[in-house]
Amino acid sequence: MSSNETFDYSKLKGVDGYRHNANARMTELRDLGVVMEIGTKVCSKTGRTVIEWDVTDLLPKKLIKPTKKERVEKALNMLRFLYKNKTMAADHWKEAARLIKEI
Repeated sequence: MSSNETFDYSKLKGVDGYRHNANARMTELRDLGVVMEIGTKVCSKTGRTVIEWDVTDLLPKKLIKPTKKERVEKALNMLRFLYKNKTMAADHWKEAARLIKEI
């Protein structure tokens, strides 16, 4: 099913929610291992070419998001490393910038 078809099916089963929730959650469910992309198809609701999803037999994997304190510490450690190794490649500086943006 497409995410829109999933939303409509869940409404038939008595699950309330917004269509946005169905669309936004498919990627999250993919990352948890609950659903997988199996191709594309024309959505019966919108007529657009969309991702076709299928349910796996896996239970969700718990995603562990680092705390803000952990993200700050990781960024500071990267900056300390770069300070000590002044001749490091640009990739290391880009990684430091990425870590700081995550905070």
